[in-house]
Amino acid sequence: MRTVPVMSIIIIALMWFKDTNVPIFVAFLMCFPIVWTNTVMGIKNADTKLLEMCKLYNINKFRIIKSVYFYSALPYIKAGMISALGIGWKVTSAAEVLSLPKYSIGRFLYDSKVYLEIPDLFAWTIIIVMLSFMFEKFLKTIFKLGGYDD
Repeated sequence: MRTVPVMSIIIIALMWFKDTNVPIFVAFLMCFPIVWTNTVMGIKNADTKLLEMCKLYNINKFRIIKSVYFYSALPYIKAGMISALGIGWKVTSAAEVLSLPKYSIGRFLYDSKVYLEIPDLFAWTIIIVMLSFMFEKFLKTIFKLGGYDD
């Protein structure tokens, strides 16, 4: 999924969905594999000695998943979510430029291009970057408040 060009996914989605649903579908399709791959890597990198100890003391599977695999995968999940968030803003903007849903930043970007409003184009680009930055900070704050900070 990661090798498929974003524009191809957007064009296919344009044929399948209404213009308002295209950015949501594209963002999910591009972001989910990042989080999934990171989660799987975190699970695979669980401490084998800890797993052996759980097996030796006959700890039930649910507790192993909750106490060992979850905490092993958590840093990977966080990194995946932060990476996916950044990519999500990029692909969502691109999908909005092509699908042109009403009242979207992508539509305003497209209008800036069509009407050669270069200051507007830069302004909307800065807004996207700032929103991405703010959401990333917000996500990191949630991780700290939840006690999931490294």
